[in-house]
Amino acid sequence: GKSMALDEIYAEISSYPCRWIIWTGGEPTLQLNEEIVAFFKDKGYRQAIETNGT
Repeated sequence: GKSMALDEIYAEISSYPCRWIIWTGGEPTLQLNEEIVAFFKDKGYRQAIETNGT
């Protein structure tokens, strides 16, 4: 996939009524950081991470 700025991601998902984000795909713990999680928490989203545990 392509790289996207946080504002671009937010613009894409904010049109949906759901307030949950499930981070998945590949190994999301290698890509997520505190800035990303905090950004969406501040916007009112609840979050979960689906990981393969490695």
